[in-house]
Amino acid sequence: MLNTIAITLIRAAASAPGVQWPPLQRWRHANCFHVWGMEDTQMKHRATVICIRDDKVLLVAKRRGRWALPGGSRKCGESLSAAAMRELQEETRLCALRIDYLFQFWGARTRHFIFVAHVAANEHPKPDNEIARCQWVRPQGVRRLPASISTKGIALYIACVPSLLGNTPLRSRNGETSAFHSPLEAHDVSHDADESIEQALGL
Repeated sequence: MLNTIAITLIRAAASAPGVQWPPLQRWRHANCFHVWGMEDTQMKHRATVICIRDDKVLLVAKRRGRWALPGGSRKCGESLSAAAMRELQEETRLCALRIDYLFQFWGARTRHFIFVAHVAANEHPKPDNEIARCQWVRPQGVRRLPASISTKGIALYIACVPSLLGNTPLRSRNGETSAFHSPLEAHDVSHDADESIEQALGL
């Protein structure tokens, strides 16, 4: 049931005239949200970063480019978590004090390893390198922006299943740095209830 809802969710989030959809491959993996696409050996691996402040998620965009979550490919010998921290700093100048692995999201050509970043409340993103714009957006609003299918899907899934973030506080209070109450564990999205997604989509 979750896989059927997932396909509907992604298509609803990214519906646009002329979109060409690859053959669907729908199954569950531990700690993984596999929607469609190629075999893993053919896919690009990307460390993708979720940075949340005041219930909004941070998006970045290149000049004349679409909005996306910060992140990128890892360098030779680099761990995915290190790549996530490096990409966040290179693209937004934000230095993550802590970063935790959440889950995997398989797009059509890219396998996203999703991390949540903990940054100081008094730090603000500044576009750097190839990034020209930074913006805080509510997860539910990402679907209305020019963004990739995977970006819209990840954001909408977070909005529908807030338990993905565990005990991570979404708001900074009194200007102090938000704290994690407990380490986040790798999340198995197949354990989430379908009801919250169905309600969000009006199914």
